[in-house]
Amino acid sequence: MKLGSVSLLAVLCAGVVSARAAAAEGATAKASYPAAFFADVQPQNALDMLVRVPGFTLVEGNGARGFGDAAGNVLINGARPVTKDVALAEYLKRIPAATVDRIELLDGASAGLQGGGSRLIANIVLKASGGGSWRLRGETVGDSRVAPTGALSWKGDIAGARVSASVDGGVDTLMRLEGRERLINAGGVIVEDGPLVDNRRNQAVAGSFSIAGKIAGVTTSLSTALRASEFTRRSRFDVFTIGQPELMRLDLESDTNRDRSAELSLELKRPIGRGEAKAIVLQTWSGSRFLSGIESRFPDKDFAASRFESKQTQSETILRAGWAPRWPRLSGEIAVEGVRTTLGAATAFFGTSPAGETLLDQGTTDVGEWRGSAAISATYSGIKQLSIEAALAGEISRIELAAPFRGANTYRFLKPRLVFNWAAGARTSVNLRLERLVGQLDFGDFVGAQQVSDGSATQTNAALQPPQTDAARLTIERRWGKRGSVAVTLVGERARNIVDVIPVAGGQGIGNIPSGTAYGVDLLATLPLDFLLRGAELTVNAAWRRTMVTDPFNGQTRPFQNSEFDPSTISFRHVASRDITYGARFTYEPPSRTFRSALFTDYRPGPAVSVFGEFAVHKGLKLSVEVNRLFDQAVDRDLFRYAGVRGEVPFSVIESRRRMSRRLFALQIEGSF
Repeated sequence: MKLGSVSLLAVLCAGVVSARAAAAEGATAKASYPAAFFADVQPQNALDMLVRVPGFTLVEGNGARGFGDAAGNVLINGARPVTKDVALAEYLKRIPAATVDRIELLDGASAGLQGGGSRLIANIVLKASGGGSWRLRGETVGDSRVAPTGALSWKGDIAGARVSASVDGGVDTLMRLEGRERLINAGGVIVEDGPLVDNRRNQAVAGSFSIAGKIAGVTTSLSTALRASEFTRRSRFDVFTIGQPELMRLDLESDTNRDRSAELSLELKRPIGRGEAKAIVLQTWSGSRFLSGIESRFPDKDFAASRFESKQTQSETILRAGWAPRWPRLSGEIAVEGVRTTLGAATAFFGTSPAGETLLDQGTTDVGEWRGSAAISATYSGIKQLSIEAALAGEISRIELAAPFRGANTYRFLKPRLVFNWAAGARTSVNLRLERLVGQLDFGDFVGAQQVSDGSATQTNAALQPPQTDAARLTIERRWGKRGSVAVTLVGERARNIVDVIPVAGGQGIGNIPSGTAYGVDLLATLPLDFLLRGAELTVNAAWRRTMVTDPFNGQTRPFQNSEFDPSTISFRHVASRDITYGARFTYEPPSRTFRSALFTDYRPGPAVSVFGEFAVHKGLKLSVEVNRLFDQAVDRDLFRYAGVRGEVPFSVIESRRRMSRRLFALQIEGSF
């Protein structure tokens, strides 16, 4: 029997279970951590508290179009934050710790459609009282550059309405890479060599405001958020020919990405029957401008340069309605959603010389989508030590491309999910999840682009299809004591219509590979070390994947594009006293590989070590000192160029970069009021 049939049957069976008459009730917490649980680290905001919850790791929303498919794994007072533009981590930083009553860990199944398919959900329960927090931070990488940031947030009551506001801004990213670049020919001989310096910086400013209250018995929330950011990268490569002391060439690369976004949301909630009905209206706007250039300067001849420019504007309108009834042993949820998304993009590629700038290529892309979806879920807990969730979602969408890539495609998908959660003991649980995932197309993939740094280009492909994945996950979790937790998850996936780079119109573009597989294991553990050092603990968040796909250019088996799994971390923290906490973190980032028709890039960041200290200098005031990348971090990249199709002919040259990302020092002071 197909997975979709099994899920649909489970939904129907759960729907006819005789439910006892009782008042509606929320999901039962798997574990609950009151505000006092976090007092030893003097938290200033909700994120400070959440990262200390044993056996939990924050999962951001995936940025998919619409609201239902973009869920993360955090609820606020039992409901998802009605935002897409604000990242969950940033949203939690804006909630003062003084306003948090407790954090509950829920089984993802008990959260229904709001859980987004996550195994664990954190529900942050807020107090009725208000409060505020502020933060000042400064960073430096040891040169003359300094990255200052500041933030202020507040929650409270005004004229009977619940109001929250926040503002933050500054330079939030600073990085300096130093090393060497070499050009190696097919015979392994170094033909060019020289020092390389790469500086990166990101600055942003953001603000948010929300107001909530009851109007005619309906809980009404209105929120808005604004954000602007600019990322810049500047690199310099002094090129020398082997055996020659004179500078042969100077290569300068630059990237600038400017983003602007705004969001407005309205949420209406009201109890109806045994559940709560909810309606959401969400409107987002964004605009970006990307500039990328490379220039080669010569001591004895004219310079040569190229520049790529892209401008994009995107808007999304979401209408969603749902109802979530509950009985003592049965809970359910139904939801319908309509989405309209548009993207307009213009690109241009220029060549520059002393004679002036020449337009080499340009294009425009206009994409629009109408999308409708409906979903139903049911969770039954009437069997001792066993809960079962079944969900079924269906969607239909139509994507249209305007001239010159005129085309239209209609897609229809069913997305079933079946979850079994078995309480094998008082502190042991087993979770089995079977589901079909349907990814949404990134509208940016429809936009052809020129990569000036490596010379590769992609063309627009109007025949792009959404990817689909049939996934199975088995998790065994064991908890003990106040903080101990270990969870091991085995993962197996079969993917279809994988979005990748394929041959398109005599060149290459973003398209689909018919199928691929992935399997691996995740480990999430919180290990108290009181038997060695009172107040100390070790946390591990690790992942490993093996992915396989048939390359569309040469027919060989290779991994998926980019990293196969997320970075893994091992963190040590010691709460030495109520006023002093210190620790260290080890981070491993997996290799990231990109595959093009005549290019292969192997990006290998090395491990990194960070140390920190936190000091409660006064009631409600905390000072933090950090050193990130304590021993510097290797960031190596090898770019293989081929005279023909990659994998069918030997490489012709390697651009090898060996760099170190310099240590970063940070000082932060924060407080609450």
